Amino acid sequence: MCRMIGVITKNEENVNEWLEPLSYQSKYGKKSPHNHGYGVAYYENGQLHTRRELAPIWERKTDFTNDSGTIIILHSRQASKGSINLNNVHPFTATVDEGSFVFCHNGTIHDIDKLKVSRVLEGEEISDSRILFEHFQMHFELTGDFIESIKTTIDETASKCSRIASMNSLFSDGKSLVAVRYCLEEEDYFSLGYTPLKEPKKGFAITTQKYDDINKWTWMKNKTINVFTPDSVESFEL
Repeated sequence: MCRMIGVITKNEENVNEWLEPLSYQSKYGKKSPHNHGYGVAYYENGQLHTRRELAPIWERKTDFTNDSGTIIILHSRQASKGSINLNNVHPFTATVDEGSFVFCHNGTIHDIDKLKVSRVLEGEEISDSRILFEHFQMHFELTGDFIESIKTTIDETASKCSRIASMNSLFSDGKSLVAVRYCLEEEDYFSLGYTPLKEPKKGFAITTQKYDDINKWTWMKNKTINVFTPDSVESFEL
């Protein structure tokens, strides 16, 4: 179980602006603390960068002063399945067919072992989130369709696994930011909301908890996918 923030903008945003909103909900928000590592991924000039630590985000040592991007994904982990190590800290990234992808997840798929995996070292306590992302990569390798691969991954997991708390997720291919809301337990905790960025900025912020009372928040319906660009948001039912 985790806390997440995603940002997509027309012009690059400094990562530092988004660390404190995530730090606050990670340390003091619902079911806090989320203290089993944090990570940040961002696309700068189309290039994907990742920074991760095993420390809680509010005890971070990494300097993000010079880091900025048009898409930023931040995540704080509260481990529920898989060992507490850097390999299981989100966001996860991958390169498939010359495309760079980033993914993070809030929830637990208790019987994820019903899905076969191929890239796990023997004896490694892999998290359910990493398995979910591996299956996305497998589907993308087959179809080359980013959105369809996300839908297929969620549909396949829902059909094969019955003990799912939540598959709430953020995905990006560097062009769009995709939010998945799918939960079977604790809908108040497994929430995802979004708001337009304040003018003159153009874009959206997506979060597990609202970080202020100023912005106008829209909360995603359960079992939906929202596809964000800096100019628009499009919603699909799962």
